[in-house]
Amino acid sequence: MRMKLLQLDLQQNQMKRKKIMIITKKNLQRKLQVKIQKQQKTMKKVKLETKVKRRMKNPQVNQRGKPRVSQTTLYLHLEKLLNADLSNEKVKAMMSLKKKLRKTKKVIKKIKKVNLRILPKLKNQRNHA
Repeated sequence: MRMKLLQLDLQQNQMKRKKIMIITKKNLQRKLQVKIQKQQKTMKKVKLETKVKRRMKNPQVNQRGKPRVSQTTLYLHLEKLLNADLSNEKVKAMMSLKKKLRKTKKVIKKIKKVNLRILPKLKNQRNHA
């Protein structure tokens, strides 16, 4: 008894990349199709990541002095470093930023501690009132 040959139902761009095999068993056909789809998704993700990394590694500065990097608000330290003329200034800028970060972290910790102390008292006051 002859089995009917099944062709993969793929899009044109997938057909160009992969040579379409004619498969007799349905379950094998499905497996192969799923595999190809998964591969495409992973490839797209990798491409996006590499683009972003390249942009972050080599941020180009316009004539106005603004980097072309997306989300400049998150990477303000890069702008400061790019605008610094000498390497000493770069180092100083980095050190000052690190100090500011440490200070903010300490302040946040203190606020958390204070909130943890005050919260139970506030709850008790609400319950009694």
